[in-house]
Amino acid sequence: MAFDSSVDEEDRADVDYVLDQVKKLFVHIESGMIVLISSQLPVGSTRQLEDDFLNNIGQKSNSRVFPGKFKTG
Repeated sequence: MAFDSSVDEEDRADVDYVLDQVKKLFVHIESGMIVLISSQLPVGSTRQLEDDFLNNIGQKSNSRVFPGKFKTG
């Protein structure tokens, strides 16, 4: 997944758009898939997305998180 991280006039990133777009794709992600995110996000964003995904589908985590990607299932 690659989404542009928009910035405001003071060059501050608005990552909510990116996070929201990734969350919209949760319904299409199956257990065992590797999700690669190619967007500039703050540290911890990938872990938060993984937690949100697992909470959304009600699954316990045995996944592995690497910078910019996580593996489901």
